[in-house]
Amino acid sequence: MFGDKINKKSNIASVVELFMMFLLLLIVIVVITLVCMTAREQSLDAGDLTKAVICAENTAEVTKDAANAKEAAQLLEQMEGASDITVAGETVTATQNGFRIEVTLTPEEGAAGTYVDELINIYPGDGTAIYQMHTGSYIKEGAR
Repeated sequence: MFGDKINKKSNIASVVELFMMFLLLLIVIVVITLVCMTAREQSLDAGDLTKAVICAENTAEVTKDAANAKEAAQLLEQMEGASDITVAGETVTATQNGFRIEVTLTPEEGAAGTYVDELINIYPGDGTAIYQMHTGSYIKEGAR
């Protein structure tokens, strides 16, 4: 009779211990799954940002010799994959590889030429800008 009580307590303790280990294992699996899902989301976001940076760099390289928005639009037409190019004031809008590119040029006349301040925004479709590049170039008078 005394041995039965010890075995019963031992069995209950074993079941509780087994349940606690199962619960701990379940918590660890959930945490690892959440970490992996977060890492995947951040990886996809980083991939989009990398593509946006490359798109902005290509746009800056193509439009570096533009003195105004109309010239920038003509230069963007030569960029591979660029389409839907529109000019509104000093802003040129185009699409390329799923991104909407917005280039705003601000020319400042000087004594020996023109400094063109260029702001490039990259949008993923209709959302907010995910990358912005501010650059500029100096165009000498008579160099074009």
